[in-house]
Amino acid sequence: MSDPNTNDACMIFDDSCPMCSAAARWVEKNTSLAVVPGSTWESGAAGIGDSELDRSVWTLDNTAPAPRSEALAVSYILQHSRRRIWRIAGRIISLWGIRSVANVIYRWIARNRRRFMRSRG
Repeated sequence: MSDPNTNDACMIFDDSCPMCSAAARWVEKNTSLAVVPGSTWESGAAGIGDSELDRSVWTLDNTAPAPRSEALAVSYILQHSRRRIWRIAGRIISLWGIRSVANVIYRWIARNRRRFMRSRG
């Protein structure tokens, strides 16, 4: 995985979760973001502790006053994609009304992610 010190923007994720790890591999292949496994993240840095990592993916960069989580983090990740269609999707997700719905969906998926991965085998 990437080193956050070599890039202005990074994604921090729960690397004990197979779904999160698969998403991180997609981010590495399709964006310029650094990818930081939660197991290497200093717990509590930037206000992101173990319980926060268990709840959501996070993004950080030098321009944001605070880390992003849930649908806003997904939106940010997609907006850094090399493919235009994903950048457009990221912008759409960032819209206030859509982001509210996307957060509800994100939280539901996050709560059930281990079950989804078990069912895939």
